[in-house]
Amino acid sequence: VAFILQRNRNMIQWSKDEYNLMENIQDQDKNFDAFLQEQFHQYNGYLSAVLLYEKMQEYDPEFLQLNQMNDERSLYYYMEYRYQHLYAFRYPHISMNKEEKKKLSTLYIASQCCNFTDFFDWKQYVEFSNTMRWKEATIYTILPILNENYRKINNKMFIRNTAFVLTDEQKAEISKEIKNKMRSNQFLSIQNIENYQLFPQLSLPWNEYLLESIVEHDLDDYTLIAPMDKDRRYVRSIIIPKQSNIQSYDELVVSIMKKENLECCSESQMKQLLKKHKLMRNTIPQDLYHSSCMWYVNEIFGIA
Repeated sequence: VAFILQRNRNMIQWSKDEYNLMENIQDQDKNFDAFLQEQFHQYNGYLSAVLLYEKMQEYDPEFLQLNQMNDERSLYYYMEYRYQHLYAFRYPHISMNKEEKKKLSTLYIASQCCNFTDFFDWKQYVEFSNTMRWKEATIYTILPILNENYRKINNKMFIRNTAFVLTDEQKAEISKEIKNKMRSNQFLSIQNIENYQLFPQLSLPWNEYLLESIVEHDLDDYTLIAPMDKDRRYVRSIIIPKQSNIQSYDELVVSIMKKENLECCSESQMKQLLKKHKLMRNTIPQDLYHSSCMWYVNEIFGIA
């Protein structure tokens, strides 16, 4: 149905699921080109649907009221109908460069306007997103692309995978230091590492985010497990040898309980156990309440 409607040149999209007839638009021949050019000049050649609507509320609120354009979508689709021969439209984005339509994405616009190349600054990106008035859903559309093509190197910064290279010697030194810090535990909580002085010197400063990314992408001997309810504000990953039989966070906790001869324990005892090994921050992860290898009854945890 949408394709049929789009072929009708007298009809335009009006909202996500509604269409309108152009003959219903009053003052439809009003010239907004100078208005658009002014906004493009102010915002580095890009606009968003919400930002466009806010600026139109200041510039010509009567036009919006006259045509009952009560949100950004109706104005956006009207502008697309009128000016798609001059500018590139790909909801919710608009570019003054018509040739950019195929690559017009959230990540592309942010990279262009924030001058991102190999590094991606999340804090700067969020500030730019707020300027663009992007909605939260739009802001976070880039996360799958970042996770695939970039690695996190501190709390706010990412680096392109191809821009970060370790030598075989550096990888061997890092693996050796991880093994030393594990001692006899056969696991190492990254949040348990208090200093990185014994790790080899790299082009980037050491921190928990960088180590997590190196284990994930570069080391053959180790892998990561973490609670399923992972808090993105912190690194909660645990390094374990790849040949280990442990596949998940709850399996690791069970192995520790067995090692300490605990068939079952109360919630307070579980908290003490997890804090002792730096396997939790403030609360017991939900994994342990809904585990196939543990049971939880009347505030008691036990090995299944």
